[in-house]
Amino acid sequence: MVKSKYSAVIIGAGKIAWSAAAALRKNNITITSVISRNPDSARLLASKFKINHCTSDICSALPEADLYLLTVPDGKIKSVADKISGMGFDFSGKMFLHFSGVESSEILSSLAEKGGIVGSVHIMQTFPSREVIDISGCNAAVESFDKKYSKQVLSFARAIKLKPFLISSEGKTLYHLSGVLASNFTAGNFYIADKISGGNYNTAKLLSGIAEKTIKNITVRGAVNSLSGPIERGDYRTIKRHIEALQAALKTKKGTGSLLISYISQSLVLLELVKEKNGKLSPAHKKINKLLKEELQKTII
Repeated sequence: MVKSKYSAVIIGAGKIAWSAAAALRKNNITITSVISRNPDSARLLASKFKINHCTSDICSALPEADLYLLTVPDGKIKSVADKISGMGFDFSGKMFLHFSGVESSEILSSLAEKGGIVGSVHIMQTFPSREVIDISGCNAAVESFDKKYSKQVLSFARAIKLKPFLISSEGKTLYHLSGVLASNFTAGNFYIADKISGGNYNTAKLLSGIAEKTIKNITVRGAVNSLSGPIERGDYRTIKRHIEALQAALKTKKGTGSLLISYISQSLVLLELVKEKNGKLSPAHKKINKLLKEELQKTII
C-alpha cells in the first residue's frame, strides 16, 4: 500500500507529469525530484509544485525514493528504464511505473531484473496541455507482467484516487485504441465539422450540446440504442446529398478528400450499429450500403 510517508521521483515533465504531480501532492505523497532532459521544463514543474530538486541528469535520480514515475514519451520509456537500471543503488522494493496506454510493463524489464516492482498505469483521460487535470475518479488500466506486483500497483492507483482495473499486457493496445476512438476521433470529427462549415459559425459551441447529450445517452443506453439520424432512419436521399456536398467541396478545396473518406467509412460503421439493433439491414439500409461502398471505391482509386 502506498502511504503518505512515501516519496516519488517524476521522470519527464510533459503534459501528464503536471496532472500526476498534482495528484501526488493532493494525496500527501512527497515528490523529491523532477528529472527532464529539458532543464527549463524540469524547473517549471518543480516551481509549480514546490519540489526542491530538479535536474536534466537522469543519473542523479535520488536513490532514497520509493516511487519512480516515468512520464516520458512512449518511445523513450525503455531507454530511460535501462539507464536507471544501470545505476548503483538497491532497487528492491522500489516501484517503477509508466503511463503509456499501449506499452506493457515488460518495457521496464531491466528494472524488474534488478528487483524493482514494475507496472503501468494508464489514465483514461485526455491531457491536451500542461493544464492540471484533476484525475480523481478517472478510470485507469493497471497492468504488471509479473502478476505478483499487481496488487501493489493497484494500491498506488487507489492512493491517488483513481478507479483502477486490471488489464492483461496483451489487451493494452486495443484498450488504448478504444480511448483514441472516443477522444481523439471526436476531436477529428469536430475538426471536420469546422472545415465544412466554412467558418460560418462556431462549430464547437453549436455542436457541444448534441455531443454531450449523445455521450449521456450512450452511457445509459449503450451505443447501439443511442444511434439516431439519417443512417438510422434509412434516409438514402440525405446521405446522397451529404456525399454530393463533400464532392463539390473536394473540387474547390484541397485536403477535402480525407473528409469524404471519413464520412463514408464512419457511415458504414453506423450501418453495423443498425444491423446489430435490428438483426438485419432493411432494403433502404442496403441501398445506402451499396451507395457508400461505390463512392468509397471511387474516392480511393
